[in-house]
Amino acid sequence: MSQSIPFQVSAAIVAALKAELEPGVAVFDNPTSPAGLGDGPRVVFVEDADDDLFNKPGQAEGRTCGFIVGVINRSDAGRAGADADMQLVKPIVTAAARGICKSLADAKAITVFNYPRETRRTYRHEHIDVEGALILTRFEIDYRLPAPRPAAA
Repeated sequence: MSQSIPFQVSAAIVAALKAELEPGVAVFDNPTSPAGLGDGPRVVFVEDADDDLFNKPGQAEGRTCGFIVGVINRSDAGRAGADADMQLVKPIVTAAARGICKSLADAKAITVFNYPRETRRTYRHEHIDVEGALILTRFEIDYRLPAPRPAAA
């Protein structure tokens, strides 16, 4: 089964976080409800945000894939803990995203990509009480798909 570029990027990031974060940090992949984020004093989650077309010269789509990485820290020093957790998580996320994009380029699933960039960091989410400090950071990656080949006659 072939998976989309955003799916593969997100899956690689989640796998890297699970492998590299210390035991006791709960890692979630696209949680489906706020209730799922209630486990543990330290939580990290990845959520796919969007995948937008930015141009299509010669039918080779240029796209921007966005994803959100969130950290929740429920310690007594929650705000400082969440900030430290995001500082720990950011290099893992960017290295994993660069690695999977390089693999996708090597496999010719994409022709080019830019390194992931952090675009926006927020410190709360409306209508969700996480009972601790929350940081949401948006990352984006621009990439280009190969031009479609004509069907064989």
